[in-house]
Amino acid sequence: MTNESPRRPDAIETLVDFVLGTRFEDLPADVVASTLRFIRDNIGDTYAGASAAGCPEIARLVKGWGGAQESRLLGWRTRVPMPQAVWVNSTQSRALELDDVHEPGLMHATSGSVPVALAVAEMVGSRTGRDLITATALGIEVSCRLAMAPEVSSAISGMSFTFQCTTFGAAVTAGLLMGLDAGTMRNAMGIAYSQVAGNQQTLREGALMTRVQQGLSAKSGALAALLARQGIDGPREVLEGRFGYFRVYHADRYDRRAVVDGLGARWEIREISTKPYPCCRYIHSTVRAIADLTSARRIDVGDIDSVSVQINNREQFNLVCEPLEQKQRPRTVAEAQFSVPYVTAAALRRGGLTLDDFTERALADETVLDLARRVVPCIDPQFENLARAAYPAAHVQLRLRSGEILTARSPAQAPGHPTQPLTEAERLAKFRDCMSAAPERLPEAGLERLIARLDRLQDADDLSGLWELLP
Repeated sequence: MTNESPRRPDAIETLVDFVLGTRFEDLPADVVASTLRFIRDNIGDTYAGASAAGCPEIARLVKGWGGAQESRLLGWRTRVPMPQAVWVNSTQSRALELDDVHEPGLMHATSGSVPVALAVAEMVGSRTGRDLITATALGIEVSCRLAMAPEVSSAISGMSFTFQCTTFGAAVTAGLLMGLDAGTMRNAMGIAYSQVAGNQQTLREGALMTRVQQGLSAKSGALAALLARQGIDGPREVLEGRFGYFRVYHADRYDRRAVVDGLGARWEIREISTKPYPCCRYIHSTVRAIADLTSARRIDVGDIDSVSVQINNREQFNLVCEPLEQKQRPRTVAEAQFSVPYVTAAALRRGGLTLDDFTERALADETVLDLARRVVPCIDPQFENLARAAYPAAHVQLRLRSGEILTARSPAQAPGHPTQPLTEAERLAKFRDCMSAAPERLPEAGLERLIARLDRLQDADDLSGLWELLP
């Protein structure tokens, strides 16, 4: 669809009017509940990611710079200028590939808004739990809406919907908590566009910049709101101008309706999946199929001759299966997180997948690596032409040395999808596991107080009690 828009207002105007016209009372109850879950989940992801490769290095860099003690670095018992706190915390929240995914837009939205909301609210003070929830929900919504518009998948164009679109969402979240008016918020959107960046090459190569870029995008959005508040203006035709986002980054191939239709009625936050496994969401159906196999029968990896994993379409295959030789022996944890052969082998070796499977020590496990070399991914023709948001079932086939063949197919949607939601017990277990993986563990009593505070965040008229529980 080509968008020749004669003289209509830029779509960014509609988004700004929507976010500034929406109050906490306007949020549907299920949207509030989802936002609360995502805030808690993302905080857990952030603490767990504090010791992941690249994160301590950036935290040390930021602490060394010093500056105003505005917002805390989660897990580091220190405060730094707000934009730097956003950078570190957002990087940590993405580092272990545990943060939520908006599957229709093929992007991570919460890591672009939750760390921003926490850091900005602490900086400005005098904000309520309802303010925090509203700003987070609206920032996520804008990120998701923008990610749904491009007609060419990120796996084809190389443009990262996550890194690019969450820059705008972060600016929304920060701007709302800073109390920006309409004109200033529009400037913030323009300034955010001036900083938009991010591509898929980091994912393809398994570079640490995948997680760092997540933090930079969030930081850019927060900085955009800060600059706008200081009186810096930005371009106004941000999305649909002659050199607007959709024309420059997406060759003017986008669906405007995905951005503006049904605002306030159709909430994309309802379509976000919670990730139970610390790897690329594309691989979760494969992990589920393997879990079904290993729960039904004990399998000795030494008895496995070969493994066939059918992938749903070419775009996903390119990201998590190529180049095959590299994916079969990942050099870094970041690379392993996007590798079907490694994840398949690790899940078969241990009957599941945990954070322990993504450490330097785990990557040196020759038993897993030997099995990974026997994992052959392929494209299932019946899935080939499905739309990018389909995420259909994975089909795993094990050929044993005895000649016996074992097969398993996951459900149509992986665990954590809105149609296959995790139970509250499973979500809490994930949060506790993440908090226990932090460099410095909270005492059990402190963890229970934090859980109780986060679950009733909408009742908090003063957030100071929350900051005290977040070391």
